[in-house]
Amino acid sequence: MLKKIRIKQFKNIENETFDLTGNVLISGENGSGKSSLLQAIKYCLTDSLSEKLSDYIMWGKSEFEIELDFDFENIDYNYLVSYKDKGGGKKLLTWKDNELKSSDASKKLKELLSSELLLYSSISEQGQSYSILLDSPTQRLETFKSILGIDKIGEVVEKMKDDLKEYKVNSDLIKKEKETLESKKFDLMEEFELPNIEQIKSDLQEQETEKEKKEKNDKLKQEYEILLSEYSKKLTRKEELESLIESIQTKINSFPREEYKESEYLKLIEENWTQETNVKNYNHLLQLFSNYQKQKEGLLSKLLKLETEKRNIEFVKIPQLSFDTESIQIDQETLNGLQLSFKEVENHIKLIEQGKCPTCGQNFQNSSLTDLVLERNDLQTQIDAFKKAISEKQLQLKENQKLIKQNELEESKLESLTKQILDLNYELNDLQEVSKPEEIVIDKSIPVRLKELEQQKIKFEEYEKNISTFNKKLIEYESELKNITLIEQPVKPNLTRSSYDENEHKRLQKEVNIYEQKVNELERIQNYNKKIENDKKENQTLIKEKDLIYYNIQEEIRILEQSKTLLDKQYSSYVIEKGTSYVEKQMNIFFQKCYPKYEVFFRQTENKKSIDFFYSNGENERIYSASLCSGFEKQLLAMSFRVALASITKVGFIILDEIDSDSSEYNSINLYSNLLDSNLFNQVICITHKEETKSVLMNNYNAKLIEMESMKKEKEESFFEN
Repeated sequence: MLKKIRIKQFKNIENETFDLTGNVLISGENGSGKSSLLQAIKYCLTDSLSEKLSDYIMWGKSEFEIELDFDFENIDYNYLVSYKDKGGGKKLLTWKDNELKSSDASKKLKELLSSELLLYSSISEQGQSYSILLDSPTQRLETFKSILGIDKIGEVVEKMKDDLKEYKVNSDLIKKEKETLESKKFDLMEEFELPNIEQIKSDLQEQETEKEKKEKNDKLKQEYEILLSEYSKKLTRKEELESLIESIQTKINSFPREEYKESEYLKLIEENWTQETNVKNYNHLLQLFSNYQKQKEGLLSKLLKLETEKRNIEFVKIPQLSFDTESIQIDQETLNGLQLSFKEVENHIKLIEQGKCPTCGQNFQNSSLTDLVLERNDLQTQIDAFKKAISEKQLQLKENQKLIKQNELEESKLESLTKQILDLNYELNDLQEVSKPEEIVIDKSIPVRLKELEQQKIKFEEYEKNISTFNKKLIEYESELKNITLIEQPVKPNLTRSSYDENEHKRLQKEVNIYEQKVNELERIQNYNKKIENDKKENQTLIKEKDLIYYNIQEEIRILEQSKTLLDKQYSSYVIEKGTSYVEKQMNIFFQKCYPKYEVFFRQTENKKSIDFFYSNGENERIYSASLCSGFEKQLLAMSFRVALASITKVGFIILDEIDSDSSEYNSINLYSNLLDSNLFNQVICITHKEETKSVLMNNYNAKLIEMESMKKEKEESFFEN
């Protein structure tokens, strides 16, 4: 279903948005833009127009833009197309989280809506409604080929030819691969026997045992030499430590002791700190006193200002309403009922003026309108009175609401000022006046004596630090010396005899390695022979597989060649015969609902090169060419043709531009009624100038009216002003 379209600078539509949901009736004077609206829809749906795209740009502009919203199979789509006079165009299709541009967008739209068929089934432009009837038999055949997709059979046949070439190439390739597999040779390697290795391994084991003895002797020698070296080092270190300990002890005993009075130093520090603190406190208290005085003055000034502002607050008096809000709603409902009655009386008057019965719509002779006119005037008086009463009540209600809001603002302001005044009083109560401190007496001798003691302290601490360092070293050296005295001189080890021969050991090891190499070589040969046997079996399997593939390819070639022959010679005629038969049946179903005395049918010529279109009145055996029908009959036949195609496309909507121009109002209503009752279309968008038809579409089928007249007048006024 089409939902909404926005058109900008397309023909005589400058910038308008139209709601297309449901059935839509487009009305307006000639030149107001009715056909332009339908052409814009057609261009979006089919990507085609009868003239050059540049001819559809509004005069004086350089581009146009159309945006269409629609849903298909419960999915919402948005399609945007634009065209610039010299810059080409752009297309954008979006749905859910998907987006396509340019040719991809057009391709997707054609797949969704079968846009090639839309031109025949769902879009009828002014003056082109029954072109299928006026076509020559040859042209009509080409139309059916296009509708039924037969014109694409050539593409299918060409694709089959390409597939046949590919299959034949693959067939030759498979054949060569099979021949290669069949010519492949599989040669086995000759195996050999291994020599006896037991005696060689026994001799090698004896040499391994003698080698272990030799390595044990070498290890004992090495360990003895290491212990002997460590013993020598520790003995030398012991002598060094004894000398160092003696030297340090001498230094410690030689240090002088400095007299240092710690108690006096601490007392002077305390007195000096107290003196400096009193001076700082005095300056701080002076600053606080000054700040408190300034803060107090500011708070008093602010408090006075807030009290004055609080006294100046005034509340307005709210007048009492003579009604409640529900009475406005009741009056509005009464007004709506009166307006509906007025509209109904107005419609009755129009029908009687046209000579028709207001109840059944049939023609009758009755000129008495007095009672209806009086009733209409009375209803108009009541409507005006209710409109005035509602307007006055709404005005009073609005004024009262404004006064209430004003008082609410003043009340909020009063509460805020009261809170601020209370907070300021709390701040004033917390402020206390600070008294000025007395003068502090300063002893100037304290810093001098303190400096002397600090120098003595530094010197004393230095002596203490040096003594502490020497004591630590003394402890370390004594501890190390204590451990060194525990060592003993190492004893030389007893060594066992060994008959290890390194050259013999290497020779025997070489023979073992050669034997292992032969074992590995034999294993490799055996594995190779197993692989050759497996390859031989796999080769036979592959040959069978290639045979099967070759057979399947040959079968595909045979089927393709048969199918190609069938499509070339028989398929087109078969599809045309079945297609025309189906269309003919569906046309008659609809046509006879509207015009039961006629039957229509297609007939393909014997040479299969054209299609004739005939009708019969059923009263005699004569048949007539459909081109001889009256204007109305041609329109009806064309509509039957579109209904038949719509049963194939199932797009659900149809766009019609003055398809009933050659019919009476009765036939027009009958045509539209059968069209909407066919259940093939859940949406009809049409242009018609027949008032009765408009009325039926709006009243019986809920058609929505789009009036284009006002748009035209605005354009004309703008033109003349310029």
